[in-house]
Amino acid sequence: MSIEVLNLFRMLRPRRLRISVAAGAVAVTGAALVVAAVFGAAELPARVLVIAAVVAWFSARVGDLRAVVAVTALAVAVFVGFLANRYGELTGGEGWSYAPLILFAAALGAGCQRMTMTAEDRSGRQPGATPRPCPWETNTMAIPPGSRSGGPDGR
Repeated sequence: MSIEVLNLFRMLRPRRLRISVAAGAVAVTGAALVVAAVFGAAELPARVLVIAAVVAWFSARVGDLRAVVAVTALAVAVFVGFLANRYGELTGGEGWSYAPLILFAAALGAGCQRMTMTAEDRSGRQPGATPRPCPWETNTMAIPPGSRSGGPDGR
């Protein structure tokens, strides 16, 4: 890759982070509105399970841990402030005793996402060409064009 392409990727990285955090905030806020409408105020375990499921889904889909941390913090604040307590109060109440479940769900989702990544994804490099068997011959390997330097006939 050329230097210009790498610089372009570096410039786009903060934009992807902002978009990921915004998408996670929309997901958490939407889930909180649905949970508030469906479950009563006394059903805190059901409320926290729905919020935890949304956080786990988000953290399993997003590769940037900074976005996962930001959305998890928002989810905990929304749950404790608006679903467990009223009017955004973050002190007192039993809402904080349910917060570790949201954190655990975020850790599970991030771990699942990390396990599905390849080594090239973790290092930020592009994956190389992978040889695969030719369908018509049994002892030959097909290598994608341009992945290996060779002579004029490609051997």
